[in-house]
Amino acid sequence: MEARTTKKPGFQFVPVRLDASELSTFATNRVFLDFSTYPDGPNGGELLRLLHAIVGQPLSPEAAHFANVQDETSKLAAAQIAAAIRQGRPDRLIQLFSDDGRPWQTSSALGCKAAEGLTKVDRNDEAIQMLDALEMDFPRSIRPRQLRALALARRAQQRRKAGDAAYEKDLMAAQDIVGVLYESGERDPETLGIYGRTWMDRYDASGDLTDLRQARDLYAEAFETAQDDYYSGINAATKSVLLGSPEELDKGAAYASRVQKIVGTDKHPNDYWKTATAAEALLMQRDFANASELYDAAVAMAPKEVASHATTWVQASRLLEKLAASAEERTLVQKPFEHVDRP
Repeated sequence: MEARTTKKPGFQFVPVRLDASELSTFATNRVFLDFSTYPDGPNGGELLRLLHAIVGQPLSPEAAHFANVQDETSKLAAAQIAAAIRQGRPDRLIQLFSDDGRPWQTSSALGCKAAEGLTKVDRNDEAIQMLDALEMDFPRSIRPRQLRALALARRAQQRRKAGDAAYEKDLMAAQDIVGVLYESGERDPETLGIYGRTWMDRYDASGDLTDLRQARDLYAEAFETAQDDYYSGINAATKSVLLGSPEELDKGAAYASRVQKIVGTDKHPNDYWKTATAAEALLMQRDFANASELYDAAVAMAPKEVASHATTWVQASRLLEKLAASAEERTLVQKPFEHVDRP
């Protein structure tokens, strides 16, 4: 492309960074655009800047003003969503989604943030309705489909706890969504992680170790694909421990060690899952006291995300059983989750 730039008049290209990967040498010597904080791909004001850069035209004052307004509006909407989640206000999330506005119409990113927030506070019915609308508006976007699978899986878990036989229909619907994505070649950590979760839910109902192994293998595939994805790594570790053979226990320990190098042993301010992951890695190393302290810190930084707390406790309680923890050790780890229904 560098050669074409010099040989072909009018040819332009612009390096774009999509994640935290280090830029190649050629890219650092050119003007590049950074979309690493755009989970749904290039959009908003930065997309407008990219289009102008490709055709080699500077933004007009009017276009530059429009781009800046869109960026600021999107940032404000994202902050409003984050505040509503932290405050445990699902009705506010629904209101923000209903109010709409251009940033909500140009990308599914904001709608997905709101829907994911609803799943965190256990409002899965409303999340599914929101995601159905997003899929109509953004039929080629993968994120709404991933989140709808997650919301269906969480609703299935709720229904199973309540003794509602309809849970199986929700679980199979969730697995169908991510299964089709998987077979279509979507092997990103998010798709693999949700797919693994549906197999784990099947194992909870069936007790069949082949279902558990399917879950572990999907999490392991995700971790090998993206070796900085601690969520996939910690789940690969946990499911290996739950499989229980000496060989699997060794695998679990190896995965946990790799994850610990990523997340460390301290809390991560305003990051529930990273802190909870650090706690879980410590738990698998039988460091119950420090695991309990980090679990407590995670819950404190996201007090309204009760569905996330419940998911974390279910995982921790299984590990405690497999590790043959004493009553005192179990009580210590359980303390941060006293507000959560016991599995």
